[in-house]
Amino acid sequence: RLRGGDPAAVARGRGQFVRAMTMIGAAETLVESQGAKWPPDERVHYEQTLAASAARMSSEEFERARAVGRAMNVSEVVRFALGPA
Repeated sequence: RLRGGDPAAVARGRGQFVRAMTMIGAAETLVESQGAKWPPDERVHYEQTLAASAARMSSEEFERARAVGRAMNVSEVVRFALGPA
């Protein structure tokens, strides 16, 4: 779990919706692979990022960015999250 802020919510706040949805896709895969559920304190940010991104992206762009994140392995996710915005 990353500390210091949800990187997808930070990207959303900066108007970087493709980046936000890529990170959401990656996080969804990690959560599902562990048989976990979104922690209540993070679920709010997750749902806000989904809603804000869906409102500002085409459905194709939204799903494509999410799919890119879902296809990343853990090393790729870390590099992406820590890389340039």
